[in-house]
Amino acid sequence: MKHQSKLVPVARGVATARSRAAVRLLRHIASHGSSALVGAIGVCLIHGSLHGQGVPPANDRFSRAIRLDGVAGSLSGSNRGATMEKGEPVPDPEAAGKSVWYRWRAPYPIQARFQASGVDFIPSLAVLTGNSLSSLDLLTADALGGELRVSADPTQELYVRVDSPLGFQGTFQLSWSSIPANDLFERFEYLQGPIGEKESGTGGAGVEVGEFPPIAADVGGTIWFAWAPSTSGQASFETRAAAFNPVLAVFTGSELGDLQEIAINDDIDDQNTNSRVTWQAEAGERYRICVGGRSGETGRFRLAWTQQLPPPKNDSFSGASTITGIAGLIEGHNLGATAEESEPHHAGEPAAASVWFRWTAPRTGLIRFNGQRGVFSARLAAYLGDTLLDLISAPGVSSASPAELNLSAQAGVTYSLAIDGSQGAVGGYTLEWLYEGSTTAADNFANARRIYGAAGLSVTENFNATLETDEPPHAGDRGGKSIWFRWTAPTSFRVVFKTSGSNFDTLLAVYTGENFSTPLTEVASNDDDDQLSTSRVTLEATAGVTYHLAVDAFSDNARSLPGFGTVNLSWRPSAADLIATSPGRGLIGSEIRITGIQLESASSVTFNGIPAAFKVWQGQLLAMVPSGASTGIVTVAFEDGSARETQEAFQVIPGSPPQIQMRRLSAVLLRLAWSSQFPDFRMERASDLTQDSDWLPCPPPVQVGGELVVTEPISSDPPARWFRLRLP
Repeated sequence: MKHQSKLVPVARGVATARSRAAVRLLRHIASHGSSALVGAIGVCLIHGSLHGQGVPPANDRFSRAIRLDGVAGSLSGSNRGATMEKGEPVPDPEAAGKSVWYRWRAPYPIQARFQASGVDFIPSLAVLTGNSLSSLDLLTADALGGELRVSADPTQELYVRVDSPLGFQGTFQLSWSSIPANDLFERFEYLQGPIGEKESGTGGAGVEVGEFPPIAADVGGTIWFAWAPSTSGQASFETRAAAFNPVLAVFTGSELGDLQEIAINDDIDDQNTNSRVTWQAEAGERYRICVGGRSGETGRFRLAWTQQLPPPKNDSFSGASTITGIAGLIEGHNLGATAEESEPHHAGEPAAASVWFRWTAPRTGLIRFNGQRGVFSARLAAYLGDTLLDLISAPGVSSASPAELNLSAQAGVTYSLAIDGSQGAVGGYTLEWLYEGSTTAADNFANARRIYGAAGLSVTENFNATLETDEPPHAGDRGGKSIWFRWTAPTSFRVVFKTSGSNFDTLLAVYTGENFSTPLTEVASNDDDDQLSTSRVTLEATAGVTYHLAVDAFSDNARSLPGFGTVNLSWRPSAADLIATSPGRGLIGSEIRITGIQLESASSVTFNGIPAAFKVWQGQLLAMVPSGASTGIVTVAFEDGSARETQEAFQVIPGSPPQIQMRRLSAVLLRLAWSSQFPDFRMERASDLTQDSDWLPCPPPVQVGGELVVTEPISSDPPARWFRLRLP
């Protein structure tokens, strides 16, 4: 006897979108046969609820998404009483808005699978990524809860949205599983550097056709890596903390069927089922590393590798690397490093694998050196002396741990610093230094450093930089040590901004807008420029538009500490022959900056045909607007006979430049004034007169009679202050 389910009619007034979704759902199920049609729709309409009310689930809101753990699992959920938030993305245009949220992060690169099945209804499913509800990007979706696949890695959190395309609510089952991204030989994961360690896993991996498992036939769940050393030397790879019995093998060859075995291991010893292989690696060779499990077991593990290398250049005291400045950061390794005869103990332990640095104090004060961020337990020591034999411990040193020290430095004194591994440990190190009380200029959006012209370079640092409330993530990362620049395009052209020369992993983003609450509009952003850790963006700049640039430090979305150090921000036209003036207007006798590329060989400058006095300064030209000049094109001629012209006319303003009148009002207040005939000029201040001076805007002037007046506080910090009038 055929089983029949009585269909409950849908109430009148159901939205047209729901009706369209119902038709689409009926067609989908009808394509699988009439029994599927009767059974599935019967369950939906008899047991599902269209308009039921109730307390919203705990994960009704995006910000309260339930975390999913592990590479595989399942759970029961419910969307009874669920709602849709303002601004919530709707992957399916016919979704009813009874959504709940989950979040999941891959522990290592894998191919993730998500699927939802309804007990009371057929759910829709979507996988998205982003940092906030308004910035979510859809990766994949299925209106009928089918299996979704997405590539995932630890750098991004995935958000799973479960909804109902017909407005039903009830319970459902959400399941997830995964396959390692490097399950197949041709999809290997590339490992870099002479030393490293990474989290990985074999859960969901198999054995592909043509693959011959190493060691024994029962080995399964294999995944693949590749490593190409740049230097020859003995290499060692091992698994650590494996949740299964791993097998490790090394091969050469580019095809699965042509592999040549180099090294292979099952257990390190009778007491340790992890695996380790050692062999003589050759520079330029690419090695394939395979990890599998005995008896087909799978699980998580850590893969670590190290290579014996020649001693680093700063292995000896006499070959110490020079470091400079009031602050900085340098990275390196002590692989292959040795201890010299007569070398002193460092931080209480005999020298074993030390590297050396030389630093001359630029000023007197307390400076902190920190070596704690390396991959091994480091010891740090500071000395005075010209040779190993006459070294003495530097006076005025205190430390909270062997890997850091505070030094009462004396200006002009040269100090020698040694980094060594505790008990002979080797690996990568990071050495940071920073004077106590150092402050980072341009930390806040409102105090952005002003940069000018079509080309230039600004050098600063981000050592004490922070994030502001409501500051957007830059280049998709939360960062943590951002500084700001402000630039007004002198003409319309394609401009390239780069952070090359910065000594940490940078983020770079360009915005337009007034403030964070407006909000800012991102124009361009970048994390890494090709294979570099510095950043590069190209944008079509519009004359007169002000752009805000943020340089931040990569933090893997707050999963690691953001770097800090020297910030180099350069900009130039993408076209080599473009020049521009800054500002684009001025008075007779005023100094104008002409920017571009390769201006050092300039032989003459003319303003609309009138020759001008000029000088080359820091790769740019400083030209005086000549007497008799009128509004027109500025031309720069060069020694080779070539010439370049500005794209836009320079506007000559009639009259003489305004003069600043300065008067002290009291012991704490200074009065600065200029003629009210020049209302377009703005007063700016700086603490020095270098190319990279931070010229900050003074408060808006107040008109008093025939003068425009600005008042400024008098302070001993900084001891000197400079003022200028500038056309915006």
